[in-house]
Amino acid sequence: FLKIMQDGTVEGRTAAMFEDYQGEPGNSGESVFTDEEMAKMIVGAAAENIDVHVHALGERAIHETLNAIEVARNEYPDSSTRYAICHIQVITDQDLPRFKELDVIAQSTPLWASYDTYGEQFVSADQFNRFWRFGGLKELGVRMTWGSDFPASGAGMLGMSPVVQMEIGHTRQSPGEPDAPVQPRESERLDIASLIRGYTLDAAYQLHMEDEIGSLEAGKKADLVVLDRNLFETDPYEIHQTRVLMTILDGEVVYQQ
Repeated sequence: FLKIMQDGTVEGRTAAMFEDYQGEPGNSGESVFTDEEMAKMIVGAAAENIDVHVHALGERAIHETLNAIEVARNEYPDSSTRYAICHIQVITDQDLPRFKELDVIAQSTPLWASYDTYGEQFVSADQFNRFWRFGGLKELGVRMTWGSDFPASGAGMLGMSPVVQMEIGHTRQSPGEPDAPVQPRESERLDIASLIRGYTLDAAYQLHMEDEIGSLEAGKKADLVVLDRNLFETDPYEIHQTRVLMTILDGEVVYQQ
C-alpha cells in the first residue's frame, strides 16, 4: 500500500484546519501536499490497484484527502484499491457522509477519545465538539478500523491494548472512571460490537485479508484470543481489566495463561 502523510497534529498546531488555532492568528496548520499532488499520487495508486492509507488528522487535511479520493474513484471506478484515512480527529459535517459515499475506511485509535484536556486549548468549541466522530460514522454505515499508533499513542504499553481502547471508545472517558468528563459528543460513543468488528473483520478487510482472517469461519486461519469475560456483559468501566487466557495464531497456541 501507499502511505501518505498529509498533516501533523493538533497538539503541535500542525494539523490542517479551516480556522486558525486559538491564540495563533495566521496558523491553521499545514498540508504537506497540494491538491494536485495528492490527486496525482492517489490516482496513480488506483491505476495500479495499490491500497492507499493517508494520515489526515485535521478537518482541512481530511477534506483534501476525500477530494483526491473522489478524483481517483471517478478516473478508475473499477480499481481494487481500498482507501483509508487514518486518525480523523476533526471532521466537518459536510465531509462526514463522504466517507460512505466514496467507500473510504475510517481508521483511528479509540484511546484518544477520552476527554482531551490538553488539546482543547488549541481549537474552537465547535472543533472540539467534532473530535472523533465515531458514532456518526457508524450511523452512516462507514467501515471503521482501529489501531494503537504505538508508540506515538501515549499511555505507554497500555496504548497497545485493544480492551483498554474499546472501553474508551465505548465510554469516551478515562478507563475505570465513570465520573470522569465525557469527551464531546456523548452521541459519538460506540457499541461494543462495532469496536470488536473494527479490530477484527473490518481490519482484515482493510488489509485485503478478509478471506483469510478477521472472523471465525471454516476455511480461515484460526487466529483468535480467549478472554476471561464476555465483553457484551461486562460493566463498561471494567472492560480494561479483561485478561487474555489464550492466544491462537494460525491454529497454534502461542500463549496460554
